[in-house]
Amino acid sequence: MPVVAINMMNAFTIEKLRDNAISNEQIIEGLEKQEMENWKEIDATLNFDDLVALYQNDRNALESALMDGYSVKFLTFNGLKNLLKMRLHKIEGEDFQICDTGLTHLSLSSGELAILQQMLSINWSIEGNTNDPTINVLLK
Repeated sequence: MPVVAINMMNAFTIEKLRDNAISNEQIIEGLEKQEMENWKEIDATLNFDDLVALYQNDRNALESALMDGYSVKFLTFNGLKNLLKMRLHKIEGEDFQICDTGLTHLSLSSGELAILQQMLSINWSIEGNTNDPTINVLLK
C-alpha cells in the first residue's frame, strides 16, 4: 500500500499533538467530534484548518497517515529540521550538523531511519558515510 502524502503543516500539527501525548485515536476522535479546543492549550499558534480539511475530504487518508505513517508532499530544509526535532527528537548541533545542501552526520536507529525514509519528499536523498555509521540527508 502506498504511503499517504500530506502537507508539511499537517505533519507539524500531527507531530506536535503526538509530542504532547495526544494519541492517534484521540486525534481522529477530536476531529470527528470537532472537539479541538483543548489542543490549543498545547500551542496557541496551531491551526487545525488543514487537518480538518484532510479529515473531511479523505478520512481514510488521515487514518492511514496516523497509523501507517506518511510522507511530506514537499519538505523544506527548515521543515526537515523541525520534523527531525518533533518526530525523532534530533537536535541540530547535537545529533546532526548543517551544511549548504542539507544535514550531515545524522545518527539514527534502523527504526528511525525507516521513519525518515518514509517522511522525506522526493527532493531529498539519504547518503551513507563510509567512515562512520551516520547518514547525510541532502537536497537533490
